[in-house]
Amino acid sequence: MAALPVPCALLLWTPLRWQFLALGLFTIIGLLDIVDGIMARKQGPTQFGAMLDPLADKVFVVCAIIAFAAQGRAPLWIPALLLAREFLVTGLRTATALRQAHIKTSVLAKLKTSVQMAGFGLVFLNVAVPRKYAPLVLGSLAAAAVLVFIGRWIQQRARPLVFFWVPCGLIVLAFLVRLFVVRRDTTLTYLLIILVFTWGSGVDYLIGSARVLLRDGLKWVDFARIYWTAALVLTTVVAAADTRMAFLVIIAIAAELLVGGVDNLRALSGSPTPTWLYLVRSSVTTLLAGGLIAGRDLDLPDSLRWIAVAALTALSVGYAINDLVRARALVDGRAANAAYSTDPPPRTASA
Repeated sequence: MAALPVPCALLLWTPLRWQFLALGLFTIIGLLDIVDGIMARKQGPTQFGAMLDPLADKVFVVCAIIAFAAQGRAPLWIPALLLAREFLVTGLRTATALRQAHIKTSVLAKLKTSVQMAGFGLVFLNVAVPRKYAPLVLGSLAAAAVLVFIGRWIQQRARPLVFFWVPCGLIVLAFLVRLFVVRRDTTLTYLLIILVFTWGSGVDYLIGSARVLLRDGLKWVDFARIYWTAALVLTTVVAAADTRMAFLVIIAIAAELLVGGVDNLRALSGSPTPTWLYLVRSSVTTLLAGGLIAGRDLDLPDSLRWIAVAALTALSVGYAINDLVRARALVDGRAANAAYSTDPPPRTASA
């Protein structure tokens, strides 16, 4: 998470040749996520790590998709739908935790981040690599994926697990798409595949949560979190349309993801964030989004729009710091172990 601002800034503000360095850094960060998982399995999880691990994955996705949208490489409705899914699932996790219900996530949900990371890399390569070399580059990646898959199959003497063959299959699919789809439409096709997989990976969780909510009935706390999701998605789409402001938007969304993760922890411990506070946060965010829209349509000075985005970012970061400090006992060592009945510590917002 500490390293993510560097490739994000390179992607937003540097010439194309420097953006390849951003791709390399994003790749290293993605590989570190795998190392983190191996260490957690060998050394045991912690509550703080259980909260930060899925949060880091989501921030990675936010950095990539908002940067693409701000540069015009992705239509604004793509980040809107991707972030809507993330915030919706986060809110549903809190809602089910308050009802003492546990919804099991599918294998696809655990694969989601890997598919997103690989997919964004393919989007970048399709746009950045010269037209005549793009099929060769993607074809080489597809051939490498096939060889690795076959080698793994021979080594295991059985078909590799889904965590192995799905990413390999998607790389091969990306090559086939590049061969038979016009380059202009290839990027959108890749993004649609990511979008479909992202929402499809959470269908079982969405259905299970809906059953719990319908059984127990909706409460004000549920509407507050739905409002929170809608307000954040609206503000993201409005602000991310300007490359200059995209970096502040990314910080704000990352902070709000942390707010959602801490809210999950507080719900699991029986002390969720007050409903009125969510309503106030969402209302302020909506007003700021309205100010941005008005500023753009009325051709108001950029300084006013900067003030609105800076205010949004400051409020989101302030919320996150305040929530994290108030919930410190839930993520800090022995106090966290005593606060939950689950072992190992519960993960937050990871579906």
